[in-house]
Amino acid sequence: MDGFYQSKLICALFLSSLLLLLLPVNLYSLTDQEGSILSLTEAEQHWLEQKNIVKIRVGSAPPFTSNKGKIEGIAIDYLESIFRQHNIQYKYISKKLSWKEALEAIKASQTVDLLPTAKITAERKRDMLFTDEYIFSPWVIFNRKGSSFVGTINDLSEKTVCVPNGYVMHGLLKEKYPEINLNVIDAKEGNPADQCLELVASGAVDAYIGNLSIGTYLIQHNGYASLKVAAPTPFDNHNQAMAVRSDWPELVSIINKTLSTFTQEQHSQIINKWLTVRFDHGISVADIVAWVLGVAAVFVVILILGYFWNLSLKKEITKRAEAELGLRNSEERSRKYFELGLIGMAITSPEKGWVEFNNTLHQMFGYSREEFCQLTWAELTHPESLETDLVQFNRVLAGEIDSYSLDKRFIHKDGSTLYAEISASAVRKTDGSVDYFVALVQDISERKHAEEERERIILNSPVPMVVFDKQGDILLFNKKFTTQYGYTIGDISTANEWWGNVYPDLTYRKEVQTTWEKAVAKAKATGDEIESQVWDMTSKNGLKHTVEFSMVPMENMSVICMVDTTKRISLEKQLRQTHKMEAIGTMAGGIAHDFNNLLSI
Repeated sequence: MDGFYQSKLICALFLSSLLLLLLPVNLYSLTDQEGSILSLTEAEQHWLEQKNIVKIRVGSAPPFTSNKGKIEGIAIDYLESIFRQHNIQYKYISKKLSWKEALEAIKASQTVDLLPTAKITAERKRDMLFTDEYIFSPWVIFNRKGSSFVGTINDLSEKTVCVPNGYVMHGLLKEKYPEINLNVIDAKEGNPADQCLELVASGAVDAYIGNLSIGTYLIQHNGYASLKVAAPTPFDNHNQAMAVRSDWPELVSIINKTLSTFTQEQHSQIINKWLTVRFDHGISVADIVAWVLGVAAVFVVILILGYFWNLSLKKEITKRAEAELGLRNSEERSRKYFELGLIGMAITSPEKGWVEFNNTLHQMFGYSREEFCQLTWAELTHPESLETDLVQFNRVLAGEIDSYSLDKRFIHKDGSTLYAEISASAVRKTDGSVDYFVALVQDISERKHAEEERERIILNSPVPMVVFDKQGDILLFNKKFTTQYGYTIGDISTANEWWGNVYPDLTYRKEVQTTWEKAVAKAKATGDEIESQVWDMTSKNGLKHTVEFSMVPMENMSVICMVDTTKRISLEKQLRQTHKMEAIGTMAGGIAHDFNNLLSI
């Protein structure tokens, strides 16, 4: 899309917006059916008699509002005209408040009573009141001339877009287009639209989505010659109303009634002051000559520009054709990857069931493609895994999550159990409902059988064993451990419970825990096995045992093996005592023998 086309688009959109502003009679009634000014109710009269001083926060968003040196703008002219008619007292807040702070202040009915321009949303209507919309302008995408083609908002995927913090567009993009990278600015002072346009012009961000009237006004008045209007957006117009604190419905009604009495001439006077379009009346020969020459010049310029436009259009067509060819090639590669994938792949619909699946998937289950088509996902799932799968599936349908992964059991064609790891992601429609699921299925039966065999060996080992997971919680005790020390998984399931029960003495517990953690850290640093440790531990019945601990690290877990040395140490003590007694006896015999020799002499 070349510069000429962009300039035409800017002019068309700007004039469309201008016409909407210049023709408010089509948007709301100016007077009642009799043509007379609508009267105020008793409640509205009472509100006026209270002489409330309305505190107004004005941001910088020309031509609607401006606070640079002077409070002015389209919205200010409307507001002051209405307040003068009813002698309503007001003051502009001098404190600089960001838009987010202003919204919070008007919610609390504290420092702000009225915002001259605000987008009406369901969320905001819970905390504040709104007048009728009285300023109308669409949201459009602004970017730099010469940047990559942007025809729709989808072309901004993976690009960076500037948005003011707390504004309606901030929430819309976060919710509906998470693939767009957001550069969020906190515009406490100045015009946030101006700041975003400056970032686009400098190349710091790729685009800005904002109000057409505000954006084009700033481009014209601030000299952003490198910027353009790239495309419209799928959002509603950025229409503006006045936001009022929630306990002043009378003020809202007064403003609406007064707006309805404005004549077309009054509207035009306000609009033309900021968006001026003037026509000269009368005609002369000089005017005719100038007009003819002007038309001729324009015609020549149009021909020249048309020529270059055609050249540009041919280049664009060539570029699009190349892009379409690349897309077809990419689709073909994706199709081959799908069909020849090493893991099972499937696309399913909540209403229609199977949409597509690759050969790996139906071969994994032992079925032909025709047989597999006749089966449902639930029929393939093992009954004991069905409930867990359905819980996650229903969470996706409810919008709580967009994807999930889990290990589950399926039923093979031959009746055996097929263990598989499944990862499922939802692709949603524009209304948020699930269009279809994309699922990846990997056969992990061999790994699961190995884990079951390993668990069986651990459970039946003649050596007491405890299995911890990576977080330090206990997965299981084997039978020998429970028989010898009395504890079950119901007694101890976490690391804290382990230390507290097995080492009830706090001082001794700290000593053991510190030494053990140092040994584990050393093993991780050097890559060596953990050196075995000998410590006393307390069984469930309160008896103390001297145990030699060693750890065998495995994938996702650690196995602690224990050798009870209590009896051996007791026997060693007895043996040492016996040796002592034998030594004493030998020594006593020698002394007696020597003493006997002395007596004989």
